[in-house]
Amino acid sequence: MLHPALAPAVERTRELVTGFLDDFVEFIDIARPAAPPRRAARRERRSHATRATASPTSTAPEPPIRAVVEAAVQAAVQAAVRPLLRKVESLDRRLAVGDSSALSRSASSSYTTAALVADYIRAKKVRGRSAGTLKFYAGLAKTLLANLPHLAQDITHRELLGYVERRRAQGAGVRVHMELVRFLRPALKLARKSKFFADDPRDVIPDLDSMAKPRTRSLSVAEAWSIVRSLEKRSKAGRDHAACFAWAVATGAEYAAWSRAKVADVREDRRGSHVHGTKNANRERFAPAFLSAQQELLDFAMKRAAGTRGALFRKWTLTNANSDLREVCEVLGIEPCSTHDVRRTFTDWWLDAGVRDSLVDVALGHMPSTVLAKHYRRGRFEPDKLLELFEADVAAHARLDGSPAVAQSAPVQSAGDLRTAPTGATEFPGRPTDGPIAQSVELRTFNP
Repeated sequence: MLHPALAPAVERTRELVTGFLDDFVEFIDIARPAAPPRRAARRERRSHATRATASPTSTAPEPPIRAVVEAAVQAAVQAAVRPLLRKVESLDRRLAVGDSSALSRSASSSYTTAALVADYIRAKKVRGRSAGTLKFYAGLAKTLLANLPHLAQDITHRELLGYVERRRAQGAGVRVHMELVRFLRPALKLARKSKFFADDPRDVIPDLDSMAKPRTRSLSVAEAWSIVRSLEKRSKAGRDHAACFAWAVATGAEYAAWSRAKVADVREDRRGSHVHGTKNANRERFAPAFLSAQQELLDFAMKRAAGTRGALFRKWTLTNANSDLREVCEVLGIEPCSTHDVRRTFTDWWLDAGVRDSLVDVALGHMPSTVLAKHYRRGRFEPDKLLELFEADVAAHARLDGSPAVAQSAPVQSAGDLRTAPTGATEFPGRPTDGPIAQSVELRTFNP
């Protein structure tokens, strides 16, 4: 039996089809020209002769043109609407048995949290989000499903306050902000728009502004070299991992660009490297690296890298990379670092050297933040031009502070064991106090 909600639509469709058939047949009758008298007479005589010689079983009269046309049109219409009818019947069966994947799920009392997050991820997939973004959403959803009630209607402000406390006890900080503000709130908004969730998400999600604090971990030159040496000693694959980490620190490359690095990307003079990011068009960029510490790290990376077929490095998964870095930092007795901390390190080194923020944004591949940069310049610079601008900022900052400027083409070690961290040779101009950056590093807050 057809569902009552669909009956008016089906009846209206039947009326439209019937009216179309009547109008079409009437048009055929009007448009058919009348036969001349002589031709009509010949046709009638021929028809009589045919009926006289026919067998008794074929005495049925010839169907009129109206019946023929009506039958043909009905067959065509049925063939066209048959797939639609099958879908209607399938939907009717789902409504009858209460299938949770059909419209019966509109009852908010039976709408589950799993369906909530699944619908939001599906909507983002339809909008064309990348596979990496969908995987990130799946990770947030997994954590939410493990800590939230089974039914979406049970997600309340009080329940989420308890969720925040549990996640804090587990050591999560900014991650909680991503789970609730960047994922759960838009998912609840979508569910409310679809009549699956009754409350306003703005009243349900707690205020988490105090938890949205960016990380401030940044590496000194000595810490970077200590991690590189420790990774190199771990195994044969560790040599390649050490080279990959050294290249990432020198260029500020995000993890997505590590596996895309090519041998040809690094300049022969070690003054920079191309970085093949994927987040947006600006992530395909050139990263200057003419500070002596960066050049030494790039030279180390080129000598230790073990990539094949033009690739600079072998595959190093994100999970393994972060776990390897945590283990190495624990052995060294220093604060743990992650794959994303190399971008903060790259930023701090250049800011300490006196390079203006807008140029560092270009080297990091950030989206332009001003109308001028967004619509006119678009943050595009040739590598040599970008190096020239970086060097000019460093030299100007050095003159203001009265410290020696960094050489524009600092030599890199061509011989010897680079596993020994350079000392005394890597100083950033413009520091108000004396001593290498390895001895004193002022951590800056960097929000990626």
